[in-house]
Amino acid sequence: YAQKYYVGAYCADQGGKIYLGMFTDDTCTQFADRNAGRSTYRKLTGGLSLPFSDYSMVRSDCVSCNQRDHKEEQYKNNNNANDGEVRISENCKKYM
Repeated sequence: YAQKYYVGAYCADQGGKIYLGMFTDDTCTQFADRNAGRSTYRKLTGGLSLPFSDYSMVRSDCVSCNQRDHKEEQYKNNNNANDGEVRISENCKKYM
């Protein structure tokens, strides 16, 4: 029978980073090779790299959720207007 492979997330040894790896089990505990499955993935896909296998899926720096509209900011700054309203970017709203 054909070998089944699974792609899943795993934590770096020291923590703080999350990568994707290729595994031989559906609980994602046995890497497909000694390179966290990257070599197997590359072989099976004709040379493609497994996304998030060389860099973390999670950023360690904070990203502002405040929506920035440069034209509106310029208008407010020029007219000393401040309505006190803070708008949240659409990208952040979907996670709230």
